[in-house]
Amino acid sequence: MSSRSLIPRIAAVEATSPLATALDERTSILDRSELSHHAVIHPDDPGGLSLGLRVALATRVAATNEDGPLTEHY
Repeated sequence: MSSRSLIPRIAAVEATSPLATALDERTSILDRSELSHHAVIHPDDPGGLSLGLRVALATRVAATNEDGPLTEHY
């Protein structure tokens, strides 16, 4: 599992777990998911929404869904 992978890090996936092994076999899915995360937070054309507003919205959604690790990430 790549140490740069956002999803396993946020999900606290243990590097030696069966889930980490499964994720290692699906790197293209993780890469695409991380690209979409980046595109939402840091788009080429922000369309009038500042980075601060995007992060605030992402934080609120994560907090509303009671996702502590993701809330801390944002």
